[in-house]
Amino acid sequence: MGIGLASDDWRTMLLRLGIAACCGGLIGLNRHSHRHAAGIRTQMLVSSAAALLTLTILMAASSDPTANGSRVDALSRVMQGIASGVGFIGAGEILRESTPERPRIHGITTAAATWIAAAIGIASGCGLLWIAALGTAIALLTLALPH
Repeated sequence: MGIGLASDDWRTMLLRLGIAACCGGLIGLNRHSHRHAAGIRTQMLVSSAAALLTLTILMAASSDPTANGSRVDALSRVMQGIASGVGFIGAGEILRESTPERPRIHGITTAAATWIAAAIGIASGCGLLWIAALGTAIALLTLALPH
C-alpha cells in the first residue's frame, strides 16, 4: 500500500487507523507496565490522531484533482503541525523534581515515546504500514533497554 487513497476506500482507511491505534497501544502498554505517564489510551489516541489528520489531508487532496500538485506540501504542513503539537504534549509529560543537592527530571522517555507514536500514526495514515511496524518494533526494543 502506498500513500494514495480513494475516497470510497473505507476498508483501507479503517486498516490504517487500526494499525496506528494498535502500534500506539503497544507503546502505551510498555509505558503502562512500567508505571509511567501517558499509557495505553494516551499513546493510542496520539497515534490515531496523527493517522486521522494524515488521512484527512490525503482524502481532501484526492477529492480535488487540481490539488494534486500541492498534495505533498499540504501533507508536509500537517506532519509539521503534528510534530509541534505532540511536542507540546511531551513538554507537559516532563516533570522536574529537583532539590539543590539532587536534580531530577522525569518523563523525557515517555515524551519521546509519545512523539514516536505520532510518527507511527503518520506512517500508518500514509499507508506505509511496514514503516509503522518497524518504527513500533524499534520503539519497543529501545524502551526495553535498561535505564
